[in-house]
Amino acid sequence: MINFLILIIYSFITYSLFKKRNKYTISFIFSLFWFGNIVFSNFFFSGYKLSIELYLLLLGSSLFIFLGEFFSLNSKALKVPKSTQESFYSFRKLRAKKIFLIIFSLAFLYPIFNLINNGISLSRLFSLQGLLSTNNELAVARYSGEIKRTLIAQIFLIFVYLLPLFSGVYFFLVRKRKLLFLSLLPSLIVLLTQNTKLVFIACVLILVSSFLVANLVFERRLPKFKKKVYVSVLTFVFLFYSLFIFSFAARMGALNQSAVRSANYKMSSYVAHVPALDIWLLENIETVDREYELGVKTFFGVFNTLGIVKREVGIFTDFHYFKSNGRIYGTNIYTIYRYLIQDFGILGSILFLFCLGFIFGKIRSLSVHFPNLALSVLSALVFFVLNSYLSSIFAYMSFILSFSLLLFLTKFLSIKKITQTK
Repeated sequence: MINFLILIIYSFITYSLFKKRNKYTISFIFSLFWFGNIVFSNFFFSGYKLSIELYLLLLGSSLFIFLGEFFSLNSKALKVPKSTQESFYSFRKLRAKKIFLIIFSLAFLYPIFNLINNGISLSRLFSLQGLLSTNNELAVARYSGEIKRTLIAQIFLIFVYLLPLFSGVYFFLVRKRKLLFLSLLPSLIVLLTQNTKLVFIACVLILVSSFLVANLVFERRLPKFKKKVYVSVLTFVFLFYSLFIFSFAARMGALNQSAVRSANYKMSSYVAHVPALDIWLLENIETVDREYELGVKTFFGVFNTLGIVKREVGIFTDFHYFKSNGRIYGTNIYTIYRYLIQDFGILGSILFLFCLGFIFGKIRSLSVHFPNLALSVLSALVFFVLNSYLSSIFAYMSFILSFSLLLFLTKFLSIKKITQTK
């Protein structure tokens, strides 16, 4: 009953932030995202009851990220002045097109280089059976730890993420929808050939983050979507589900009912992070505030690059299992909260989110004067929230470098606002 009351309060907060979404944007995105996680968890795992401690943690996080944004946001800087003039943005169009093509080409080298480096002939990709066997072979190699990874491949991976990041901004300036689809093509090739779903999911979330932030910076509000946009989203979800089933068919070597059942079971496992976090939190709630790692987990990519810690396959290797509706689920994904709690404790985690909201509000208030900085930083923070179901984006240098490169690329485009009398 208490959990239900907290959920009602959480839904009311989320709805209130929805009404103010153009003002308290990161607070709205965070609350909606985690409210959705709770709803999906209760839907897929109705046999597992989430603890009151988890509900209070999420509720407190939403409140503190809102407070951070509230105290730092300059409302006057967000107002769109009424004017008899119309405005548009000028930029170096030819330079932007060249940048897109260069990033696109470099991003495509990542899957190609990985295939060649692991002894896979590109000719195998031109038949369905060859594609299935390639997908299965690389999936087995990855899970057994035998897949070959090189520094050059990791460099190309940066451009796989940079492509949708840059495209979100580029699309706002030229309004060509094909850019959105092209920006996901390299990561789609990775999904089809290497059974690496998280790269594709990350690219989708990066594209969404970049697109939303471009609207915030240039229009000072979130985009308004027409009905056909929602149809397109539903179509994309269907296509993604089809690709998801295909990836399991590739792993099993056949497309049949067994592959569909395995895909559906795995799909449920992808939202198992909420119960897994709940179990981990209850097991460690009395010890998490005794010793802090002070950012090592959350900013693992930085500490690893500096040589302070060594990179491992999977930051968390321990699995947690739970039972729901007669089936057993297990995962080693504990969301951003395990990173934050192990680094800063429970109270420190909430204060971290307060700082995130504060930085978002402050940078957004300065976006009129520093649009390039705002595009990079705000996109990173929105992606941090959207990726929080999985991990910290700052645990991976490929993410950090892609957002850093966006800052220089947007500066290179010389984006300027031009006003004309109507």
